Amino acid sequence: MTRTPSQPSLWLASTALVTLVSLYISKWVWFRLYFEIHTLGDISAALGCIILAAMGGISVIHRILGRAFTWRMVNVAIALTFVYLSSKFFIDLNGLPPPTTTHKMGIAFVGGVTALLAWGLTPAVWQRLYASLVAGSLIFMLIPILMTHAASPMLRWPSPSHLLPASQGPELPRQNTIVLLLDEFSADAAEPVVTPLQELGLHVKASSIDPAGKNTLNVIPAIWSQQSFDQAVPCGPTQICSVTHVMDFAKVHTSSPNIDIVGFYHQYCAIQGLRHCALSAMPARPIVKDLICTLPVLNGLFDCKALEARDRQHWLDEREKMQKTLLEAPFWRKGGLLYGHLLTPHPLDGIPKDPLAKEYQDNIAYAAQLVKRVAQKATQSFGDDFRIIVFSDHPLRIDFWCQERNYASLGCTPHPEHVSKQVPLIVATPRPGQQLSHKIQTNQHIFDLLF
Repeated sequence: MTRTPSQPSLWLASTALVTLVSLYISKWVWFRLYFEIHTLGDISAALGCIILAAMGGISVIHRILGRAFTWRMVNVAIALTFVYLSSKFFIDLNGLPPPTTTHKMGIAFVGGVTALLAWGLTPAVWQRLYASLVAGSLIFMLIPILMTHAASPMLRWPSPSHLLPASQGPELPRQNTIVLLLDEFSADAAEPVVTPLQELGLHVKASSIDPAGKNTLNVIPAIWSQQSFDQAVPCGPTQICSVTHVMDFAKVHTSSPNIDIVGFYHQYCAIQGLRHCALSAMPARPIVKDLICTLPVLNGLFDCKALEARDRQHWLDEREKMQKTLLEAPFWRKGGLLYGHLLTPHPLDGIPKDPLAKEYQDNIAYAAQLVKRVAQKATQSFGDDFRIIVFSDHPLRIDFWCQERNYASLGCTPHPEHVSKQVPLIVATPRPGQQLSHKIQTNQHIFDLLF
């Protein structure tokens, strides 16, 4: 891509385009690192292959169509990428729903106008724009890293909500307590879980509480940090960033040495001082296909639906492994606190086989049997010296599953009891004298029940 001083720089144009695309991909990178879907080495290699392929493609077009035409085409690609990124950023920042057809047409119109302007801009103007685009993209990619290192506080967990999580606070009282987070469980659908506990002779109190956010990604850091994590996104291997707060699971220290965790999705096992931790793996995908399937236009090169189908079978297998791991934790021999974040009754990712209402009902039945097994094992292990706390992060997200997923084609009319703005709080114990009172109004304060 050599040029004379009077010619536009195709190399700078290509660099600006690749940097913009890398900015778009950066969210994918943080997600894959946080959820341990791919290693840093694999991600770096895949990005390198994509960049080399892009540069090679531009070189081929240059040789066939000439420098001037190729340069203008790259500028148009830069303009379209910038419009697409700006619209995505605006939607994500404001927590807006996916754009409608009308909104997409508006974005396409803006993109078309911007592309026409980009085609006509002079090399001198583009020279300045290239530098701004590269610098701006690098800053936006580095901001999460800088925020994480500078702003992530040390936290102590569990800690009562009236104390700052960063303070020492009291040690966790001696107890045999099982805290089960049943993911995406609506408050009005709790009866199938309550009934088996009552049939086992346990004293049970059930109520409804407010969720601390709309989804798992922002609720869990809100519970751990006692701060709002709206618009949360992974911003590092163990870090979550929101607009105003940062949390690093690697900077969380336990307030007791007798805590076991079995979970998925979040970086629970980065917490310092745990006696035992088991984290279910996210679906492994071929990395190049996974990367290309995140890119507009290029995702048509592969059957990305096939990846979703494999995801579903993976989670069916992991759900069984999760239950087995929960029932084999050291807690059952040594006591203390067992926290389980379980993938039920959460609808499973991937391509479904049944309408949402039926699958969710089946998942609730699965959750009820799991909780019953936990109660039976607790009785065998601790007699009448235990307590079970069941809650959820958020209720069933009907709009999410019906609009963004594959359930729409199968029917998306939920049962009335599945529709709720709250989540259940269920406390069960063999002895009526043990604490059954619910002194919290939101799941953000769920661990207050331990003190």
